[in-house]
Amino acid sequence: MKSCRVFLVDDQAMFRQGLTRLLRDVEEIEVVGQASGGEEALRQTQDLRPDVVVIDADLLTSDETAFIDALRSESPEVKIVVLTAWDEDGEALAVGRMGVHGYVARSDPAARLIQSVLGTMDRNSAISQTAMHHLADGSVGGRTNDHRPIRSHGLSQREREVLRMVAAGADNQKIAEALNVSESTVRSHLHSVHSKLGLESRVQIALYALQQGIYP
Repeated sequence: MKSCRVFLVDDQAMFRQGLTRLLRDVEEIEVVGQASGGEEALRQTQDLRPDVVVIDADLLTSDETAFIDALRSESPEVKIVVLTAWDEDGEALAVGRMGVHGYVARSDPAARLIQSVLGTMDRNSAISQTAMHHLADGSVGGRTNDHRPIRSHGLSQREREVLRMVAAGADNQKIAEALNVSESTVRSHLHSVHSKLGLESRVQIALYALQQGIYP
């Protein structure tokens, strides 16, 4: 099995080192580099070509948000997982709208981060429930101010069920078990949801569910 190449971005060296040791114990993951900020990370990721970048949300409260835009522009194939300890729901919502692929709270178990990192490779990155609560609380009246045009037509009842379970934090295996279908069927439904709604990640699906009142 091909290793998932991961790059870490956090301004605390001790935390980066701890994450590096944690992820290097996972057979399917290879930590290829680390940086203390977005500018440094952008230079290195251009050379190292990681599959996934894990970035501390605290760096996204400033001009470092430009890192996300630059990374998506220069390396659109790279997946982005955000680690957050924020208590401000509006800030969580803003990050959710950046098009990131995973969103995990620092208070979550380590297994959740590992699952999110590996899951980005096949759009199966389950959303942390702690992080999802931040997104839900930040959505005023079930709606957000996202500038992306929302197309609410075209979803089947089963696709809405899958969408709701994604927003609830379920991965493909759990969705398949709950609906008594195969994981390939779940992936097919998710592909259809992504295509019909013009969304790129499970985080965006979760935001859509909030906007449309499908979740909670």
